[in-house]
Order: sequence, then C-alpha cells, then structure tokens
Amino acid sequence: MLDPRQLQYAVDLRHQRLHLRHIAQLLRAPFSTVARALSRLGLGRLRTLNPKPPVQRYEWERPGDLIHIDVKSPARFRKVGHRITGDRQRHSGQAEEICRHRARVYEQARQRQPRRWSRSTRCWHQPGVVLINPPPHETEINPATLVMAA
Repeated sequence: MLDPRQLQYAVDLRHQRLHLRHIAQLLRAPFSTVARALSRLGLGRLRTLNPKPPVQRYEWERPGDLIHIDVKSPARFRKVGHRITGDRQRHSGQAEEICRHRARVYEQARQRQPRRWSRSTRCWHQPGVVLINPPPHETEINPATLVMAA
C-alpha cells in the first residue's frame, strides 16, 4: 500500500507519461502495488492520460455539397506496346528481317509440298505505325455542316 505522499508523487510522475515500472523503481515500491494504485485512479494506461480528440464531423445543408470529383484524365498512348502485341522485335528493328525470313521459309515449304497449300502464304508485310488512340482528324468548319447540325 502506498501512503498518500507516495501516491501523489506517483500520479505526478504518471502525468509526465513515465512507465509504471519506472515509477515503481523511483518509489522503491513493488510494481504490482504501483500498478494497482494507479489503475484504481484510472491512470493504468497511458492512452487514458491524453484521450483521442473527437472526430470532427461536417454537416452540410444539402446532400452532395461535399462531393469530391477526381478530374485526372487517363493517359493516351500513341503506339501499341509489346504488352498488347507481344512483339518486342518491332521496337528493336528486328521485325522486318524476321518477317522476310519467315516469308522465305513459308514459300520454300509451299514449293516442296504444293498440295498442302491450297491458297497463297500469309502476307508478312509489317504495318508502319499502329495507334491505339488515333489523333482526331482536323476538319475545316463547313457552314453547311453547321446548318445541318442545327
């Protein structure tokens, strides 16, 4: 049991946010005694010394006044990448040579076994530029178009 002077000293130390073991050492009292005495006073936990501030809530006159709208626009990619096409050679410049080699191999196979090839071999021509989002065409403003739109 702590005498009133020790108890007041323990309360002052606890308000300085000292740990219970440290307070017990300073008072030269058992830890369990100090912990029980301070717990009776509601000072057993540090978080009870400084409670959390209350949540600040906002009330508005009309519903929807506090709506957040995200205005970030998605990125526009001009060229298709290898993640979509699976073709890494196109960007390194090897694609045209690979396609020419494939065309020769297919043509040789067609000449060796013409019965297997009822049609011509596939077109191995590489397209120039492939765009995901083609740029909008610039059109001149035609008065006839404006009249039709109205």
